Formats: sequence, C-alpha cells, structure tokens
Amino acid sequence: MIDNHVLIWVLTVLFGLVFSGVMVSIITSTREFIPPRIGARGMAMIGLFGWCGMGFGGFLGVAGYDWTGNYHLAFTLAVAAGLINLAILLGFTRRIHRGGSMKLWRRSTLVTR
Repeated sequence: MIDNHVLIWVLTVLFGLVFSGVMVSIITSTREFIPPRIGARGMAMIGLFGWCGMGFGGFLGVAGYDWTGNYHLAFTLAVAAGLINLAILLGFTRRIHRGGSMKLWRRSTLVTR
C-alpha cells in the first residue's frame, strides 16, 4: 500500500510518460499499414480505440471492485485482455514470418512523378 502522496504523483507521471510513448509508437506504426490518403483517419481511429480501451479498463476495474469488494475480478479481466492482445500480436507475427505482408496497400499503386 502506498501512503506517500509524492510517490503516487511520481508513479502517475511515469505511467503517463510510458503510456504516451506507447500511443506514439502505435500511431507511428499505423502509418506503415494504411494508405497515405486515409492516414489521418486511421491514426485517429487507433487513438480513439486506445484511449477508449484505457478508459473502459479503468471503468471495469472500479465496477469489479464495487461488485465484489476486492480487485480479483479486475485483475482477472486485465489478464484476459492482455492474453487476447498477445494472441492478436502472435497472429500478426506469424503472418509476417510466413512471408505475408502486413501492409494493406502497395507502394507501387502510388503515383510518383
């Protein structure tokens, strides 16, 4: 249990820095997978789902605590969500290693003059 408010603020700042780094890397990676003509829309959708997912996860944690009086349900749901995310990433990795491209568009379709 953390009783020191300064330590809580330090942890909050570190979490914010790490999560913002994750979101920036996800948005940067998105540019590689979608065509430039819909780049802004794709990055906005990725940001939307990322931030909504984080908000929904916080809601589920509090709701689980309210329903059960402890955090066991919240941690169980967090582990389940993490395992689902890992399964999705493993599927992407297998597709890339089999020689399949993750790109949803081809550079050769771009008009260059």
